[in-house]
Amino acid sequence: MKFSKWAAAGAVVMASSAFAGGKNLVVNGGFERGPAQTDCAWVLYGAGNESITGWRVAQGNVDRERMTEQCPPATEVWRSFEGEFTIDTTGNTNGTLCQAVTLTPGSRYRLEFAMSGNCMAPQTMPLTVRVGNVARSFDYVCAAQAPQPWVMQSMDFNATTSALEICFVSTSSFYSAGAVIDAVSLVELPPCAGDVIENGVVDGADLAAVLTTWGTNGGIYPRADTNADGIVDGNDLAVVLGGWGACP
Repeated sequence: MKFSKWAAAGAVVMASSAFAGGKNLVVNGGFERGPAQTDCAWVLYGAGNESITGWRVAQGNVDRERMTEQCPPATEVWRSFEGEFTIDTTGNTNGTLCQAVTLTPGSRYRLEFAMSGNCMAPQTMPLTVRVGNVARSFDYVCAAQAPQPWVMQSMDFNATTSALEICFVSTSSFYSAGAVIDAVSLVELPPCAGDVIENGVVDGADLAAVLTTWGTNGGIYPRADTNADGIVDGNDLAVVLGGWGACP
């Protein structure tokens, strides 16, 4: 049986955007444009379906949920982050939702999205995000409250070609319950790769961020991985030292 997914009234924690500015290159990042759905309804979309404007279900299936303030609190899970609609990346099996984007090769971009979970018990909802050949894993740890809070997630990458596809891949082990996404955005970052902390200048603070996160993927300083290859190393150090001074 399909789990019910209505959300109860309650405060939703919304984190501010990690990067303000730039045109959102994602079409229909809030999933508001698509087939009409009645209040408090979920609709299953299977592989190959392109009914949600801008998006294609590449594998498995996903649920598009309408979560308005009028939804009954019969079971409490989550509310929309923005607008009325969200996507549960697990329908009745793990789904993959994708969108093709056109980028400028060599430019750096930030993909950002709000993440919650269709949480039926204390558990972790895993999600993999693919951008071209770059993949990152994200986990949503369910909170002991309802509706579930939202957290903002982001990943930076360098565009290697002009045509890429961004995909959200559910890896949940729970039938009919997975990571929930909303407010997807993709913006081009300023052309100053060595400005790790984004204050308009490449200086000792950026050098310290690189050294602090050495050998990792950047952690709390995602831009420390300046070439988005998954590890902070000598190549990233060279970018910071080579760009020393005020950003153009």
